[in-house]
Amino acid sequence: MSEIAWYRLRNLYRSILRKHQQCLPLELRVLGDQYVAEEFRRMREFLLRSQSQTASRQLSEFLEQWQMYLESVGPEGLTTVDVEPALWQQLSPEQRLQLERLRATATT
Repeated sequence: MSEIAWYRLRNLYRSILRKHQQCLPLELRVLGDQYVAEEFRRMREFLLRSQSQTASRQLSEFLEQWQMYLESVGPEGLTTVDVEPALWQQLSPEQRLQLERLRATATT
């Protein structure tokens, strides 16, 4: 993976953690930080194993989705957005479960 891609990935990760610190209550921040760290760690591992065009497309989609998430977190906390059915179908069962847990925590 190129140095520029690592730079973009790292900067987005740091921006999300900063936004969590600024905008989320402690309980949600801890949960959100753990989730973000795990997702970015998985993407990093995937990119280290794969050196294909597919990896480049996956990275672009990953960065785009996380940038949208970053923009949805504001001073009032997380803006709720329903997951599009097509995107929901692409999630693994584990990702769906994590998302449901995050939603449940955010609404309590």
